[in-house]
Amino acid sequence: MYTGLLHSHTTLIFLYLLLFLIKLTLLLMGSQDALQRLRKKTRVFGEMVLPTLFLLTGIGLAVNSPYGSDLWLWLKLALVGLSVFTGIMTFRKNSKGMGLLTLGIFIYIVMLSYRKSPDLKRHIPGETSQINNSTEMAEPPAAENTVEGKTTVNADPVMRGQAAFLRIGCIACHGSDGAKRLSGAANLQTSRLSDDMIHDRILNGKNAMMPYKEALHGTDLEDLTAYVKSLRK
Repeated sequence: MYTGLLHSHTTLIFLYLLLFLIKLTLLLMGSQDALQRLRKKTRVFGEMVLPTLFLLTGIGLAVNSPYGSDLWLWLKLALVGLSVFTGIMTFRKNSKGMGLLTLGIFIYIVMLSYRKSPDLKRHIPGETSQINNSTEMAEPPAAENTVEGKTTVNADPVMRGQAAFLRIGCIACHGSDGAKRLSGAANLQTSRLSDDMIHDRILNGKNAMMPYKEALHGTDLEDLTAYVKSLRK
């Protein structure tokens, strides 16, 4: 359901932004007659239906998002609401300046969605918590062992994978047993992806799952794959 909602939300925003760009182009070119004809034909759909639908789908995504307590998400929702208002006022007042401001807000929203940080610095899982109020988050199992006073790396890739699973926040959506399925996350207990496909999902993400390539170190990729497969039933 979450994945379908995400695709619907993305499509609605694309349609709204496309229509806005066409109208803004006409405004900037001074084609008032063409602009007014287009507005007359699309006023209900473009200025009422589309904004309402993508705001509702956005709220639905936020409610089911693992980032529910993060500032960037609520900043995004506030800016989306602001952009709808400034977008409508742009064409009611035929204000080129307000139109360019709205376009700037849209660009920032897109970058904010990708970076997941108000300052647009790339968020790397593990450096800051994805979920600040998660009741499942706990100290990861030790990836190192102490033997006769010497520290050695845990030889069990599953244990190291579990530590990485907790460290970079996979538990937020997948849960401790792999079956939580928050935000459309796959059920790791029933997933039968090959090692290569697991690698691709971890590195590049899919749908609501962000790419984790920047969060991995050493043997993390292989260890995470081993741990994910260990959750299968």
